[in-house]
Amino acid sequence: MSLDYRTANVKDKANVYDKEGNLTGLAQTIIFACMFVEIGEITEENAEEFFKRISIYELAFDALRQKNGEPIFVTLKEVKAMIGLKTNIADKSFAQFKRGVGDAMMRRLLEKWERAKASTIVKEEVFGSGPKEA
Repeated sequence: MSLDYRTANVKDKANVYDKEGNLTGLAQTIIFACMFVEIGEITEENAEEFFKRISIYELAFDALRQKNGEPIFVTLKEVKAMIGLKTNIADKSFAQFKRGVGDAMMRRLLEKWERAKASTIVKEEVFGSGPKEA
């Protein structure tokens, strides 16, 4: 399924499009974040909830943007600047969002565990190197 979006109701188009008419980095970040936070439209009523979810996501997995290798976390002001953005993402409850983040974190941790288990340091220190010869 494609990610579709509409920006017609975003008040300040400078937040959405640059001088060449391309989506700004912020707009791209927020549009794609709709998938992660499982909220399809940013409104006055849900902007703080959207911000809460994107903050949780970024704390769990890292900032969605970087500049010169440094993380740039989405701010409430930036979310509010995108009020009016609408996507084809179906809204889900906070409980569903929380479960999705937890599942994604567990998958990531299990992948790290498998990589660590394969390293010789972990094999020796955690799993032991086997019986030592006398």
